[in-house]
Amino acid sequence: MKSIFLADAHLKKPADENYRKLNNFLQNLPGDVENLFILGDFFDFWFGYRDVVFSAYVPILATLESLVQRGVKLYFIEGNHEIHLGPFFHYHLRTHSNPRELSISLSKRRLYLAHGDFLDDTQQRYRRWAAFIKSPVTRRVISLIPPDLASSTARR
Repeated sequence: MKSIFLADAHLKKPADENYRKLNNFLQNLPGDVENLFILGDFFDFWFGYRDVVFSAYVPILATLESLVQRGVKLYFIEGNHEIHLGPFFHYHLRTHSNPRELSISLSKRRLYLAHGDFLDDTQQRYRRWAAFIKSPVTRRVISLIPPDLASSTARR
């Protein structure tokens, strides 16, 4: 069983070199890859709107979709740049996700997977900010903001 683990790609625009390289890498994964684990901050900013995705991410989302269609299981742990994966990941890509961590069995081993931003217990200020930004109330407010405005505001 082959698995791929990715973290901190911080994808922005399809024209960026790291975006192109990662998309090409994923498009050319060998056929025996069964699992793709994304351990946060895959995107520079992501919020899972109900009816739209960010146009800049359509190429990489299409690549993820093709992997899922060929049978690759997609696992995603939200990082501090993903506020809420939303319906596209859950329903369309059938993603196994968790906002903070996953505990899985893989090749007879038990693995604990996390983005890492919550591993340092001394970061109480960050934890309060993260709890606020990922709260249901904040998610609801962001869902009312047009995607382009939310994205440009997040990048400031």
